Amino acid sequence: MLDQSRLNWFAELNRGLTDKLDGDGFARRMDAMLAQLDRLALEIVTRATAAYPTLDGTAVLSFVTRNWERQIDAMLFEKAA
Repeated sequence: MLDQSRLNWFAELNRGLTDKLDGDGFARRMDAMLAQLDRLALEIVTRATAAYPTLDGTAVLSFVTRNWERQIDAMLFEKAA
C-alpha cells in the first residue's frame, strides 16, 4: 500500500477541502489544481512511455494545457525497488 500522506501535494489537496474561498480564491485554486493535473498527466505519461516505449501518450498529452519543458519535482511515488 502507498501512504498518500507522504505526498505533500496530496496532503495539501485534502487539507484544502474545507477552505472557505471567495470567487477569486476559488478561481486561483482551480487554476492551481488544473496546473497540478497537467503536471501529473505529464509525469504519468513520461513514466509509462519510459517503461513501455511503444506506448503512445499523444492523446493524453493533447489535454495538457501548459508547457512543462522545465524540470519539475516528482509528484508520484518513486518506483518500488
